[in-house]
Amino acid sequence: MPKLPKLSATIAKLQEKRRSPSTLPLPVEVAWMVLLHLPIDEHILDVACASRLFSQMILHDARFVRKHIESQTPLSTDDAEDFYANTVRQCNRLPLLYLKSILVDIFENQWFGDSFLSDLFCTVRLTNVAAWRLVCSLSWVLGESGISQMLEWMCDDYSSETVLAVLKRHPKTLASHSFMRRAVSLGWKDVVALLVRRGFNVSHDRNDVLVHAISEGDCDMVATLLQDRRIDVSLDNYRLLHLAESLEVTQTLLSDERIPSGQFLLSVVAGDTNAVSKHVSFSNERCAVSNNLALFLAVRFNHVGVLQVLLSNEHLPPDAETLRQHLQIAAQDANWDVFHAILATPRFQFQGDVARLLALLLYRYNASKDDPHTDVAFKAMDAFLSHDSVERWMRLAHWRLLFSFVYSAGSRRLQRCVVSKAGRLSALDLFNTTSSPGRQFLNHSR
Repeated sequence: MPKLPKLSATIAKLQEKRRSPSTLPLPVEVAWMVLLHLPIDEHILDVACASRLFSQMILHDARFVRKHIESQTPLSTDDAEDFYANTVRQCNRLPLLYLKSILVDIFENQWFGDSFLSDLFCTVRLTNVAAWRLVCSLSWVLGESGISQMLEWMCDDYSSETVLAVLKRHPKTLASHSFMRRAVSLGWKDVVALLVRRGFNVSHDRNDVLVHAISEGDCDMVATLLQDRRIDVSLDNYRLLHLAESLEVTQTLLSDERIPSGQFLLSVVAGDTNAVSKHVSFSNERCAVSNNLALFLAVRFNHVGVLQVLLSNEHLPPDAETLRQHLQIAAQDANWDVFHAILATPRFQFQGDVARLLALLLYRYNASKDDPHTDVAFKAMDAFLSHDSVERWMRLAHWRLLFSFVYSAGSRRLQRCVVSKAGRLSALDLFNTTSSPGRQFLNHSR
């Protein structure tokens, strides 16, 4: 069979010469055989305009279109992927019947790889009218798995109303987790709510979709997803609460009855010292479960009064490791009032990764150089280095590392602070005798 790469363009040119509505009086069987050898490219619509017969076959005859695509599709999987990818890139130049048939192949066949489908979803961009017609047509012929694949493609360019209409037409369809994550990002609450009612497993992959909604800060979406009773809110020591950064999302999570002592924790988040004091005075086994969460929330939302009440609770004293973790969270969030309150508690004894906390304090100091919080950050560093347990924990290697950080930051004030806190260690002791930073600091200090 001779190759006919230019055949479609050649036939298209006949349109310019036509003198009647039917320029090519070919028998149907001959026209069928000729058109089957045409490449499926941007000229296919021009060919359809060449005669009424061609128009009927290309634009309206689904059986011919199916046969045409099958005759052009390579046998090997890799070549078939290339064929479909190259064809779909011309989506706005293809007859809707061709695009529909090609997408049915793609959505229904499971041998296409995830990377191919991902590229497809980024490639196929239709005008609104064509897209609506295509989706309506596809939703009648695709199976449930095909509909799920089509929903992935619809995420970027379609409204939630269109997606909702497709889902309602297919009451058994369950979307993939990647679709749900995208729907959460787009704020499609009605779509997400419908899929949750149908049994979508929000707890899959360690509550991944719910975690994504929390990171987006969408309270309504979080409340919708929490309707799935399979969610384990206590997973990873109540990781969901630790991920919530906004007050509104935290309150939404605490309003769920699966959170122990939720009302008590809500009063902590609200900064209600009186309510917290009353609850602590009647502490029991249930309160013990939520005490660490209460400490974390008081630190996260910078409620010093609530934190002091919790730290003074003799029935549920926090251990040294818990206090160190909360001190680090306070430094990370630049909640300096809470930072000083933890340092001032009698049971605070620092032990652990001092270098990490020092680096965090220096980062906060450098980040606040140009705003009024610089002095507050400096006082936090000074108070930390002055604490008895920190002084006992510090070794020469820690002082050297700290002085190296401070010298690199270029803060003379911090340099003097570190040298004074180092006590019996001189500036030269903080470095090797041949190193330049310690010598330069001494020269500038004279």
